[in-house]
Amino acid sequence: MRLIVSNLLLLGVLFTGGCLPSQQPPAKADLRATDTPARVPAIVDAAGTEDEATLPELVHALSDKDPAIRLFAIRSLKERTGRTLGYRYYGTTQQRGEAVRKWYTWLLDQGLVSEPIISGYDALPTNHD
Repeated sequence: MRLIVSNLLLLGVLFTGGCLPSQQPPAKADLRATDTPARVPAIVDAAGTEDEATLPELVHALSDKDPAIRLFAIRSLKERTGRTLGYRYYGTTQQRGEAVRKWYTWLLDQGLVSEPIISGYDALPTNHD
């Protein structure tokens, strides 16, 4: 129940922000963007593509400090792969780190990266929760 409520609150905040008038043009969707409004649409779009090059980007997004980015990244990965590997966007830093390491191992096993990208907690943002 707590998860449902937190998801609804998070989505409400995201969508309400889009209802406010803006002086700037909408951000272009970009998986590597530093701002959430540009990154979320790209992450959502990546769920519907078969381009395997987006999978490492989605896995990298699991380490973002923004829970919205993490939420949409794991949803896209689940849609693409059918798995979560135990990742919970709302988990503790340690729980997320363990699951992100599993995702990087999965990328290696699939041949989508040629060498380990992380070790320990390198996958996590420097400014923890």
